[in-house]
Amino acid sequence: MRNEIAALNKNIQVLEQNLRDEQNNHAKELSELTENLRAKLEKMQSQQKKTISDLEESRSNEIEALNRRLEKSNRDREEANKKLAEYIEMYENLDKHFKNPSEGSICRERA
Repeated sequence: MRNEIAALNKNIQVLEQNLRDEQNNHAKELSELTENLRAKLEKMQSQQKKTISDLEESRSNEIEALNRRLEKSNRDREEANKKLAEYIEMYENLDKHFKNPSEGSICRERA
């Protein structure tokens, strides 16, 4: 009977040691999994920051391009308005000349 109790105690010790080993293995696996997930999360956050940065830079570049186009369009409009004013003045001078040749600028230039 003592031998059976000793054998049972030995089996209990072996089972307890196996349980501790298994718990240690699970803890190690959980730790590795946690570290792996943390690394993936950090990588994803880094990629997200880069994507946001790229989008902001792209937006900034597009705004600059649109501003340059707008400035060019404004300059072109100003030049067109100047040309239009010149043509209107020329037309008015011609109109004056044909209505009253002595007052028109063409007559004064020739005179």
